[in-house]
This record gives sequence, structure tokens and C-alpha cells, in this order.
Amino acid sequence: MEIVLHIGAHRTATTSFQAYMRANAPALAQAGVAFWGPLRTRNGLFSGLWGPVQPSPKAGVARVAGRVALALARVENSGARVLVISDENILGQPCALLRDGRAYPHAVARAGALQRAFGGRIGAVVLGVRSPDTWWPSLVAMTAGRGHPMPDAQAWARMAAGSLDWAALAQALHRAMGCPVGLLAHELCANAPDQRLAAMLSMRPCAGVAPAALPSPRVGLHLNAAPLYPGFAPTQAAQLRSAYKAMLEHFAAVTGPVTLLNKTMPGAQGKTPAPGPIPRGQTHEHQGPVAQTG
Repeated sequence: MEIVLHIGAHRTATTSFQAYMRANAPALAQAGVAFWGPLRTRNGLFSGLWGPVQPSPKAGVARVAGRVALALARVENSGARVLVISDENILGQPCALLRDGRAYPHAVARAGALQRAFGGRIGAVVLGVRSPDTWWPSLVAMTAGRGHPMPDAQAWARMAAGSLDWAALAQALHRAMGCPVGLLAHELCANAPDQRLAAMLSMRPCAGVAPAALPSPRVGLHLNAAPLYPGFAPTQAAQLRSAYKAMLEHFAAVTGPVTLLNKTMPGAQGKTPAPGPIPRGQTHEHQGPVAQTG
């Protein structure tokens, strides 16, 4: 059985994708695709794998590995040929990102511990990416709704100074997990969960097991849109967009362990359309950590 890990990131329509997978679970099961989302991964499966910020000792990994092995055996016995796991909190907690002023500083260690708990069986990682000039404001909007204080001018300056490097994160995830990493550009696929699934499955040999077009949930993506209040200065936003565009173009052109999966999508023109509000998706996110220490 192949295992594909959709690791997030936050604010890249992860919740709407997970809703799509749950809504189509029976049809996917008939096609040989099983799914674990936050309702499964945040229900004790990974408890003890991570401390508050760093992986727990080896004993924690061993306990998790036993639970994971039993859970995987049940999935395999069901006849599934591929298991898609989707949980953005594996990368880290969203409020902690703003508190630290850095994007996912412990993501690589957490992902490496997860791969060890799976016995090295995760065969591909999919990382949703988004232009930082809209990703950071969208994250701020979400966390402010949960009571997190608004960032000041210095915090916005730190965000603009290079605290989000998707390319470096993807390459580090590849080294830590020993498997290919596929990038999904949010601007091209946020409202197309069926195409996102097809792109994920294309990374593994059993790619063609899932239907290409299942019904999508009719929900709104307005919380994924960047808020209207100013965050970055116009010059800062322009620089972030330019760097993001160059990053996508680079990975679209190269062949290697990190690649851009959705170079084009139906109805999209070019590789990097201008970011903006997207009319479909989820109006809230499932809250709660992936796992607590213990």
C-alpha cells in the first residue's frame, strides 16, 4: 500500500480538501483510496510523538509506531491500495508561528519523527504553498479570530524579511523524510479538490486508482482570502510576490526530488496567476493539535 502525506500548509485550503475527501469516502474506498484526516490523526494516533516543539524521546516514537502499524494493517486489510493522510498541524501550530515570528521552525524535525513512526513507509509528501503577501495576512486573520493579538509593525517587517521560504522547507522535508516532495500552488488549485487529489496520487505508482472528478462540497473560502486591512507595505508585498513567482517557475522547470505538481490547472492561465479571494472552500478549520505529549 502506498502512503501519501499532505502536510499542509495552513491557509492553503486544507480544510476544504479534507471535507471533500470525507464527503467522497465511499467512492474513494471503492477506487482503492483510503483517507486519514484530522478527525483521525488528532484523536490520539500520534500522541507522544512530539513534545511542545521538539520530537519526544525514542520511546515515544516506538509507542506511536505500534499504534500506526496496527492502524495501517486495518487499512490494508480493507483492500486500499493508497492511503492519503492530510493534516496541516503536522507542520506546527498556527498561533505559534506568529508568536515565534517564523514559519514552521520545527516542521522538519516533526516530519522526520513521523516518517520514523511509519517505518519509512511514507512515499511522497505534498506541500501546499501560497504567496507570502497573502499567506501571512490570512494566517493573521485566522489567529486573530481565535484571540491572538494582532502583529505590530516590527512583526510585519519580520514576516517580510524572509521568514517564509517554501523552497527551503520543501527541500528540508525531502532530506528528513527521504521521499519526493510535490508543491501545490494555492492560487491555482484551492477551489479544485478533485484536481488536487489527482496531483497527489500522480506522485505514486498506483496513481490512477481514484476517480478524477467527484462532487465537491459547496462551501465558502472567504477566510482563506487575505484580509482587507494593510499588513505589508506595497513594496514589501511586491517583493514577496516576485520571489514566490520565481520559486514556482524554478520548480516547474526542473526535474528532481522537489517539483511543482500543478503547473497548470483547468481554467487557469499561466503558472502564477495573481493571488486573490477564492469563492469556494471551507468557512472554518478543525481546531486542535495533532497530538499532545504523553
